[in-house]
Amino acid sequence: MLSEIAAAWAVRLGYTNVIRYPAGYRTWEEEARKTAPATIPPVAQWPPQ
Repeated sequence: MLSEIAAAWAVRLGYTNVIRYPAGYRTWEEEARKTAPATIPPVAQWPPQ
């Protein structure tokens, strides 16, 4: 149920490549499917240049 809500929100936010995998993330990894690492771009650099 939570994955359905998360997928719906992702689509509302404009994401177009949204997939809900009912078997779960753990099964996805066990089947050696690809995943993308979560990367967060830096907001600011310290010390400022």
